[in-house]
Amino acid sequence: MYKLILTFSLLFSSVAIAQVDLPNKDVTPGAILNTDLSKVCVSNYSKGVRDVSESLKKKVYKLYNVPVEQRGSYNGVMVSKIDHLVPLSIGGANDITNLWPHYFNVPSGYGVLKKNKLENYIKVKMCNGGITQEKAFQCFTNNWIDCYKEQFE
Repeated sequence: MYKLILTFSLLFSSVAIAQVDLPNKDVTPGAILNTDLSKVCVSNYSKGVRDVSESLKKKVYKLYNVPVEQRGSYNGVMVSKIDHLVPLSIGGANDITNLWPHYFNVPSGYGVLKKNKLENYIKVKMCNGGITQEKAFQCFTNNWIDCYKEQFE
């Protein structure tokens, strides 16, 4: 009985830890690579700076105790991805302190696709002078879900 409870407890705690809407600020406070808007605001900027190795992705998944079956694609379905808290598109870095496992489907509904929508919106707003780069960074490092709600809900 004890073994069954322990197994269930470990399984449940891994799922609960893994499927979070926001990163742990102690592990993923965010990191910045570039503050030069003349470079960041160029089309396809993030493609040129994206560089997260598979070994770094594995480290991030381990830091967040994500079970193997919740890492990336499982049985042909995208479950999660390693995401940049401060998006590359606004000057974020590929550093481990800016990476976290983000899920496509989370109970709150604030998964990868909503954050991607916010990233695109904030980049355009920042590059058009509607907000400063510092405010753009804060949108993500403070609480990207609150920022999303302010912009779209």
